[in-house]
Amino acid sequence: RRRRNDMMLRLLVQACLAVGVVGQTTSTTYPQDSPQWNLVFRSFANVGGSVQYWPRNQWRVNPTDETNRQFSVMDAMPQYMQPDGGYIYKMVWRDACTRYASRCASRSTPAGNVPVNWMTWRQTSDPYRAAAGTVTDYTPIDVVPQMSGLAAPRDFGGLSMSPSGSTLMDGLHGHPNWFFAVGAYVAWGGTGSSPGPFLVGGTGVSEVEVYAFSLPRFAVNSPLWQLVFRQSARGGFQAWTQGQATNATSTDLAAAAPSTATLFSQLSVLDDMQTAHAAGGFGANLTFKVRYPGMCAVAGTTCVGGRDYIIFTQSWSPLGSTPSVRTVEYVDVGGYTGATVRTAPAVFGGFVQSGTSGAALGASMVSGAQTGAYLVGVPTAPTGCTNCLPGPLSGATMLFTPAVEVSVYANVALPPACNLATNFYSVSGATATCMPMTPCTLGQTYETVAPTRFTDRTCTAVSTCWTTATSMSGQFTFEPATLVDDAVCVTLSPQCNSLSPPHFTWASATPTSDRVCAPQPLCQLPFTYQATAPTTTSAAVCLPVSTCDTDDAVVTGPTSTTDRVCGDCSGTQFVANGACVPAQGCNPGASYVTVPPIGTADRVCSPVSACQPWEYSVAPATLSTDAVCVTATNCTGLSSVATPGSTVSAATCQPRCTACTATQSMQPPTTPGGCPVCMSLTPPTITPSNPVMISSGPQSLTLGAAAINVHGVDVVGWLKTLQGQLQVTQAAAVTQAANADRTRTMLEAQVRTLTTRVGQLEATVAGLLAQQ
Repeated sequence: RRRRNDMMLRLLVQACLAVGVVGQTTSTTYPQDSPQWNLVFRSFANVGGSVQYWPRNQWRVNPTDETNRQFSVMDAMPQYMQPDGGYIYKMVWRDACTRYASRCASRSTPAGNVPVNWMTWRQTSDPYRAAAGTVTDYTPIDVVPQMSGLAAPRDFGGLSMSPSGSTLMDGLHGHPNWFFAVGAYVAWGGTGSSPGPFLVGGTGVSEVEVYAFSLPRFAVNSPLWQLVFRQSARGGFQAWTQGQATNATSTDLAAAAPSTATLFSQLSVLDDMQTAHAAGGFGANLTFKVRYPGMCAVAGTTCVGGRDYIIFTQSWSPLGSTPSVRTVEYVDVGGYTGATVRTAPAVFGGFVQSGTSGAALGASMVSGAQTGAYLVGVPTAPTGCTNCLPGPLSGATMLFTPAVEVSVYANVALPPACNLATNFYSVSGATATCMPMTPCTLGQTYETVAPTRFTDRTCTAVSTCWTTATSMSGQFTFEPATLVDDAVCVTLSPQCNSLSPPHFTWASATPTSDRVCAPQPLCQLPFTYQATAPTTTSAAVCLPVSTCDTDDAVVTGPTSTTDRVCGDCSGTQFVANGACVPAQGCNPGASYVTVPPIGTADRVCSPVSACQPWEYSVAPATLSTDAVCVTATNCTGLSSVATPGSTVSAATCQPRCTACTATQSMQPPTTPGGCPVCMSLTPPTITPSNPVMISSGPQSLTLGAAAINVHGVDVVGWLKTLQGQLQVTQAAAVTQAANADRTRTMLEAQVRTLTTRVGQLEATVAGLLAQQ
């Protein structure tokens, strides 16, 4: 396999990622003056009258300058997480007791009452990462009553992001007040002051500091322990190859973790440990932790105080040559071995290179014979337990264990100044260099592993959900990527035209949205027909089938894709039961059309009128008109027939008598029906005693002899002339009267015909209106 000398250095970086993995801390007290308190926040709002409030929503301020009046690394709290997953905090109000001596809390000590301006507590929530007003597992450690509050709900309950909007953090989560303020944005209780720990009188303070307690050196669950070996007999003894110092690749190491023996029952990188130590990667000495998982559960084994590990430091590498002068420091060995049992017959003295035992690591015994205890990587099971491995000594008795794990502690020297907001410590050998963090690019990469003090940020390419605009069967981006989360890809819904019943694409898929399918409408005859055919991206258009009016006929019936066509019938048809049928025919010469076929009405035929004996036809009947009869001319009186009449023409009349002249007088006819007799006039002698009577119809004039001549006018002659003209006029009037009678008769016949047609039309129209 390919061996890599820097493998253990990478293991160190990976382990630093896991600062605060679950476990139990060995320290239960946290003295307020312990050097293990690390300043994580400071706000001196009022220094010598210079007021400076906290910048709003800023969690990292001057992170490399702990002497600054404004300092915060509250965004990097995981590096201070305790092995049990919690945080130990201390809050200090520097000016509380100097500004309010009468209210300052105190603690009774042998030297008397000591003012207290601080308190310590534990909580598992990180104020920077937890929701505003949220604190979990708050436990007071060293808090006097005056510090934590006087009465609920304004008791101190841990530190959280403040929902008040007046300060970055406070200790009254879930309450509108903001006492125990950390990072005040505005003044309270005086210029440059913020609500402090004292509730009585509304005490304000201006100098607030927050500290986090770090892990003790060589704590059993410190993240700086690097696993370098494991042998397991779980499920049956597995022999270790004699003298083998390595059997793991870098992939194995990346996945390996303490106590995962079910996945990696055999593991060793002792040779890489040797290389790293030679390069100064672990300091001058090596500190080992040997853990025996499951040892306390083995039948017949009595663990000392329930512990299953020992921790010690030795001054040499076990795989190199064993120096003649070597030292061993027992860091945490309990009752298994150490200075308290140095008088025992066989006391463990550190690891050495394997000897005749065939183990990967032998045990250097301070005195006494080789007992087989503490051996690491044995090819055979110890005597007395078939499926076991050798464990530590408890007095003079060797204990048995189902597994053995060896870890080495990494000592790293950190540079004095490094802006951890944008940098991290890159470990190389026994020192660390301040290196810039790798930035992730929004939309291209996102953070898969958060940076820590010892590891760089790991950025991974954002998943590509949508490849091209034609990638219609892939995925779309349900949620875009952020700087810390990958894009959420969701599989596109099936193609719409593949669904049953048929669907169409109502909305096409986009890189950020799914396609939306809608069912295709189904057109159903005889109610609807398909006016527009469907496509993969549009719905079929269904329209109602048209209904014909009662006076319209169905020209073409509906189909699945066409409408019913309605229309009028031709001039020789009418509508019957929605169809065009032939109209009845009129008999030429016997009947004629009085109403043509229209709508649902048939053609109406009427009989042709017959002329009476005293009439004659002026217009013969046609298929659409009646015959026209008029009264024949009757020549009477002073007129006679000039042209005889027929069935189709009238007789013409002419004057029968000759008019008398002006020198004649008209005398009555001598025979009945004869013409008047014209007689020559003999001028009478007109005297007063012999008057002359002139009559004309009802008018008469009697003239005496004295009136014969009037102003020289011959009255008698004038009257005679007038009488003759009157006779002619009378004869002409008789003829005109006869002609007028004929005309009137003809017109009356035409009026009768038209009246009959009007009545028939009115009856037809009334029938059509009744049908509608």
